[in-house]
Amino acid sequence: MTVAEWLTARAPEAPGVLMERLHALLAADLHASAERGADVFLAAAGASLARVLEERRFGRDGALDLLAVDALMTFAFEHAAERGTGVEGLEALTRRGVAAIAPLAAAHG
Repeated sequence: MTVAEWLTARAPEAPGVLMERLHALLAADLHASAERGADVFLAAAGASLARVLEERRFGRDGALDLLAVDALMTFAFEHAAERGTGVEGLEALTRRGVAAIAPLAAAHG
């Protein structure tokens, strides 16, 4: 199963425009093994948030990307939980997420 297949199975009722944006943000990683899903979603969320901050798109023009960041973070944790990583795995994912996002806060805070 690929990341794209996992995402489609996980969110069959997601609005089309959101799914299109998620696919665009995931790009080449859509065809990665779903085993890497949590890290792929986390990396895409961090990269998208960095672009929104860099471009200072805080109004309606950035709303879809901010919604996509939220969805990607949610999918990262859902994927990890589904894989049975346990509390330790979720804590490790949280640390990786914080490590990816903290520099953004420092650079744009």
